[in-house]
Amino acid sequence: MSIIEVRDLSLAYEDGPAVLDGISFTAEEGEALVFAGLSGSGKTTLCSCLCGILPRSEPVAFSGSVTVDCTDIPGTPLYECAQHIAMVFQNPDDQLVCSAVEDELAFGLENLCVPPDEIRRRVDAMMAEFGLSGMAESDPAKLSGGQKKLVTIASTLILGPKVIVLDEPMTGLDADSRELVLRAVERLKERGCTVVAVEHDLSLASYADRILYLRDGKLNDNP
Repeated sequence: MSIIEVRDLSLAYEDGPAVLDGISFTAEEGEALVFAGLSGSGKTTLCSCLCGILPRSEPVAFSGSVTVDCTDIPGTPLYECAQHIAMVFQNPDDQLVCSAVEDELAFGLENLCVPPDEIRRRVDAMMAEFGLSGMAESDPAKLSGGQKKLVTIASTLILGPKVIVLDEPMTGLDADSRELVLRAVERLKERGCTVVAVEHDLSLASYADRILYLRDGKLNDNP
């Protein structure tokens, strides 16, 4: 069984035309799936549906099904969805809430009432895996763009989701920062984590196992 199954997903914002129109696809465990398309084609909207942000966050006309890790995403509380699928936003500053890297990684676990000893163990292990140990007390807001992306990826992955969604992970990064994020994506795949990403520039999507194209609210195998 595929870890992601989307069937006949359609969505329109209030009093507007359909942004997504009958979207269906599946993704397998450990696969890196990239969605491409012009600005306004519905890529970020699709990611928000996968994670359960929509239809919760604003009034929309929504139909179809989204299942991730055998979980009905639209019918599951958002905090439970985050344990199956989690999203890293395009701008990491929109996601950073703490003044130290180690606190950023611990934040989600604390909200889930994970015991302190277990939090410490998981934070230390995740910082070591992503090369962040030397930045434990650093302010994430003062890190480079690539380092910020690593922190947001690590703080998302520490919650244990089997799927992680990256909204334009390479956008706005220099070559060194893109290499940091690329290595992080490869580590995610090695762990068996399914990666779903949105990329505007496909020359930066070398990590993709498969690329699907959004156009006029519909999904295509070709540009």
